[in-house]
Amino acid sequence: YFTLWYGVYNKTTYKLDFISAGHPPALLIDALGNKTELINQNFIVGGLPVFPFSSTTIKVQSPSSLYIFSDGVYEIAKINGEMWTLEEMENFILCNRMEDSSEIEKLLEFVKELGGKEILDDDFSMLKISFK
Repeated sequence: YFTLWYGVYNKTTYKLDFISAGHPPALLIDALGNKTELINQNFIVGGLPVFPFSSTTIKVQSPSSLYIFSDGVYEIAKINGEMWTLEEMENFILCNRMEDSSEIEKLLEFVKELGGKEILDDDFSMLKISFK
């Protein structure tokens, strides 16, 4: 089995069709700082012999940024033993957005410090897509 988040963007209609299957939601942030989690209620791929997957379509306002990431980006055990949350990670991104994607490097350095580890326990994978 595996999880996935997959999207197809139509630059003529500004519509994004996406499917998520057990994967963390993608994060869409518009120019005003409004954030939207892009997720739908599908099961992990291969988890059941038959599962009716569904997609979702949204219209993307321009300019916006889309962040697609693995759970290792936010499932960080803090030094005090508490877990950092998805909402905390989203707020970090929202407060540190940059034109050049340097917020991802800043986030990586922050979670290393947060967890007190130079090498993280899980993968740290994040992609930023800018809609202009």
